[in-house]
Amino acid sequence: MLGELFSPVWWQQSLLLLPLLLMSFAYHEYAHALVAYRLGDSSQKEKGRLTTNPFKHINLLGFLAFFLTGFGWAKAVRTDNSAFKNPKRDLALVALSGPFANLLLAVFFNILLFLFRLFVSEAALKTSMFLAITEVFLFYGIYFNIVQVALNLLPIPPLDGSRVLYSILPSSLLNSVYLLERIGPYILIFLVFSGVIGRILNPIIDFLITGLFLIYRVFQ
Repeated sequence: MLGELFSPVWWQQSLLLLPLLLMSFAYHEYAHALVAYRLGDSSQKEKGRLTTNPFKHINLLGFLAFFLTGFGWAKAVRTDNSAFKNPKRDLALVALSGPFANLLLAVFFNILLFLFRLFVSEAALKTSMFLAITEVFLFYGIYFNIVQVALNLLPIPPLDGSRVLYSILPSSLLNSVYLLERIGPYILIFLVFSGVIGRILNPIIDFLITGLFLIYRVFQ
């Protein structure tokens, strides 16, 4: 998504993505913490994770890595699974809450973009750099959060999808789960830097964005 490293385009895109990155990561991790807390894990309050303050959720290395490589991460919410009444089900709910928060953010930005395009003419976009940048910012808000949804639902540790997978697997496959925990991060790194991740995610991203953009057809 980002242009050539440290080029003028890279700086422009980084400035646009910075607030989106902070918001996306913050609400994703806040959703994990809030659902875990509501399901009985009081440690989230003690750790200070029940907040949308991005600085409570940002992992500095993961934050910088995003702008350098296009792939980053936030500070993971560690849950006390012994506090859950139904650990398997509750772990899945906590895992799903993060991508769901990103989906809600994508819907929010989509509504803003729809209203923006409703009231701002094509002529105004061509003559105002501020309006043109605003439109791009709103689209990035949709795109970046949809990427977060699609990526995090992959069943590869340490992504959220792996927690959902664990919750539905029978106990007889626990040994396979432990093996996946060890090699999952290496699989993910390979998929990202080989470019395979794009071929996996792009159809999902296109499907979700097309679904969101149906609002434009309805009101045409």
